[in-house]
Amino acid sequence: MAIFLQHSPIAGAAGTSAKTPSGHKLLRTKLIGSAILALSVLPALSANAEKQQRTGKARVRNLPDIEATPSGQTAFDQEFNLDSAVGISNTSFDYGAGPGWNIGISLLNAQFYSGFGAASAFQPDLLFNLEKHWLFGDSQLIVGNQSGAGMLPQAAVFMHYAYLDAQQHLDAWDIDIDIGSYYANAALAGQRSVGAHVNLEIPVAGSLRLNADYLTGHNSVGAATFKLIYPLPQHWQIAAGVQIPNLPGNGEYIALCGFYWRQ
Repeated sequence: MAIFLQHSPIAGAAGTSAKTPSGHKLLRTKLIGSAILALSVLPALSANAEKQQRTGKARVRNLPDIEATPSGQTAFDQEFNLDSAVGISNTSFDYGAGPGWNIGISLLNAQFYSGFGAASAFQPDLLFNLEKHWLFGDSQLIVGNQSGAGMLPQAAVFMHYAYLDAQQHLDAWDIDIDIGSYYANAALAGQRSVGAHVNLEIPVAGSLRLNADYLTGHNSVGAATFKLIYPLPQHWQIAAGVQIPNLPGNGEYIALCGFYWRQ
């Protein structure tokens, strides 16, 4: 899932480790280890959930990020989900439309290779994004939705995803924590779904950061995602990691790589 938090700097992260108070190092290590362990086991907690009816199209979709784009600036995200069965492209553009407002457009779930035949041809989802951010010091509240047309072999369907997130930055450790909830309609998730969202972003070494993300639910959006993020010159970032879908039959592990640009 493409989630970058407001307090995760593109440059200068290399200096944050040196600023971390030495008395907090053991606590930070325990916090990181506990959070990663929790995110690793969460997908296995709902073994009796209702199974999704497969359409042969996408498995896990990459959903909107919740980074506040400054007013008048733009952002670009490009991620690929890859395994032996299918390769999927997820592209998003975002614009800071005013104080606390973000608008954007996404071309998601665009298959560029597939072992499922014609039922999984290039049929992307074209979705429009709208977010509102309320900032409270090192915290913020985010409300957003993503809606549009999903292209299926038979016809286009209306897809909708809405979310509410609370975000907290822990300045002493340069850690971001995000907790929230989401709603996805049946066309997007395979069944009408309400679930929870947890995200943790932490420094690893120098400018390298780990983003661990989890959405509950045995559906097409439910998954755990772990990715390492590294800054490049000219406002670029790269990332590599793995997605672990919650839904049986959606693949055990899906490789993820991404390229991101912030103005």
